[in-house]
Amino acid sequence: MGEHPAARLGGLLRAFAEDPIRTAKSLREMVLQDEAAALRAAVAVLDDERGGRGARYVLGLVANHGTILRTLVDPRRYSLAEAVRMANALSKIDNRFLNSLASVSAWPDAPPEVRERAMLITDSRQRADRVETMWERDTPTTQQVFEQLSMDPHHRVRANALVGLYRRGDPRGIAGFFEMSESTDAMYRAAAAWGMKVTGDPRFISLLERMAAEPGRPGLNARKALEELRTTLEEMTAREPWRVEPILTSQEGRTHVRLVFSLAGPEGKPVAGLPATSFVLTDRGQPVWRFSGREVKEGPTTGALYELRFPRDPSRDAAEAIGLRIYRSEGWAEAELPLVDPGPFEEKPSAETSAGPAAEAPPAASESPAKSAA
Repeated sequence: MGEHPAARLGGLLRAFAEDPIRTAKSLREMVLQDEAAALRAAVAVLDDERGGRGARYVLGLVANHGTILRTLVDPRRYSLAEAVRMANALSKIDNRFLNSLASVSAWPDAPPEVRERAMLITDSRQRADRVETMWERDTPTTQQVFEQLSMDPHHRVRANALVGLYRRGDPRGIAGFFEMSESTDAMYRAAAAWGMKVTGDPRFISLLERMAAEPGRPGLNARKALEELRTTLEEMTAREPWRVEPILTSQEGRTHVRLVFSLAGPEGKPVAGLPATSFVLTDRGQPVWRFSGREVKEGPTTGALYELRFPRDPSRDAAEAIGLRIYRSEGWAEAELPLVDPGPFEEKPSAETSAGPAAEAPPAASESPAKSAA
């Protein structure tokens, strides 16, 4: 088995000072042999080696090697997110790379799709606009783009991608906004507040209230979002609420809580088909940001049945009840589900369907995002 490209490149960079002529030849051969592998290896090791002459040589080689630039803008070789990540990583070491990449859009022989991709990689504004135009689409491709760009280095692109995930019922959209809100970068926090406003989801009110006291753009965006979301909540709760009926609310050992409840409209019509991200849980007054959920199609009730489970800290005292809130454009509900097991609940496995992906929302303010991330 051959040596890993990153390990090989690292070894050549460390040997460059002793024998620059021979090492430079080896570096050129490595780049020409497999441009994509060489580029990934450069991203992996150049940051640690940026101070050496070898690193400067490789950056110059990569930045001025037209074939490598063409490879980077080829969607068959790299996803847009990977190309953006690599371009930004290399440009932080030497801005010649990003400048060279930007020049691809001016190549006379470059086809339109290549020019457009080069601009998307180097221009965060165009990338953000592109993501926003995809919000109303519902295809596997858009889901992929939202997932990939939800970790984009630019705050606006990331926030737009999180809005896209949220609109598709993906819980990572919720988690991402909370993580952005705790960033040390004020632009990320401001973008997070803006994104929460775009969702129109009242679940973000408590977090925005904490952010509203911040100075500058983060606080301003949070206050604007609060104004809209409070109005949304008032309008929503002016209607008659949905009816929640506890079926099973039990603590499994001291490590998990299981909730089964039915949900029906004011006239008794089952409220079915809600994704797990529709539910907001509280345990002893604290938000539960990580839980799984599904819809159970048949059971001992006329309402639609849902089952939720979440882990809890066994060292903490058991709660007497779990708070449940649902805020949807179609309706809303608030209930306290007492932790009392009324008896066995028989499920019919063949009748179960998933209510969507596990609802994993981000940590409360006192928790670390890293501990609560999926």
